[in-house]
Amino acid sequence: MSGLSQIVGSTLGVAHIANVNASGKLSVVDSAVATALSGTLAVSDTNVVSALEAQLSVSDSDVLTALAPLASTLAVADSAVATALAPLSSTLAVADSAVASALAGTLSVSAPTITTTSAIPKSAVNVLSGGTESTTALDLSDAKKIAVFGNLNDTTGSIKIEVSRDNVNYFENQEASIFINASGDFYKTIELEARYVIFKYTNGSGSTKVLTLNTSYKK
Repeated sequence: MSGLSQIVGSTLGVAHIANVNASGKLSVVDSAVATALSGTLAVSDTNVVSALEAQLSVSDSDVLTALAPLASTLAVADSAVATALAPLSSTLAVADSAVASALAGTLSVSAPTITTTSAIPKSAVNVLSGGTESTTALDLSDAKKIAVFGNLNDTTGSIKIEVSRDNVNYFENQEASIFINASGDFYKTIELEARYVIFKYTNGSGSTKVLTLNTSYKK
């Protein structure tokens, strides 16, 4: 055994551990050392750890398969590690077809269109004493609120609200009436579940009155 091929030899009074062969490659001949090296390698030097992380790659298919469930929850900040884990993406699968279909498309969100419908069912209409003036039926469709406002020079009077589900049979809404203020103006927002609504004024004042009534609702 020459000195060139011996790393640690008996000439130093130390056990023969490894040789360098003709190709310049290290060969460990001590079985105890070889066994120790074949175990789990622990590196504590941070520079060495950083160098190893930069070169990290996963090629063993069994390891990729085992790590695949982690991919859905794994967040990697280090770009080198993220690059190394990229092969995992080929093993990801979404089992739920509805979720898979949703993810496959392009998500888009659009604001609903809101339409305001306004009208003047009664404009400066003269209502004789003892007479009744009603609006035509308003079809609110799926609207849930309606605003009613206008003017009536009968400060002791009121405007009643009648509702219907079929635009044939109408019933007075006992929960809401529209009262007139001292100047003759009125305004009320009414919540309704019925589809059709009529507003009705009966003149009991003893003289002719003038009614202007506006409506507005959104859907």
